[in-house]
Amino acid sequence: MSTALKNKITQRLSKMDATELKQAWLIINEIGQDKRIPVIVDKAKLEQQLAKGIRQLDKGEGTDMHSFVTGLKKKYGSR
Repeated sequence: MSTALKNKITQRLSKMDATELKQAWLIINEIGQDKRIPVIVDKAKLEQQLAKGIRQLDKGEGTDMHSFVTGLKKKYGSR
């Protein structure tokens, strides 16, 4: 992963409060246990997808964490 991309991710994470970080961790942990999700082995493609997501967030096209978590809770249930 490029240094610039790592720095952007670090900046985004540093702006999250403890609750948002915990929710993000739980989501990532839950997704990681789902064996139906394909493993991305093409590092260049993954970096492009992450960069695209960051550009979308920079333009305000993202979903806020509360809405995202609420949607996941509706779909998968609350823990």
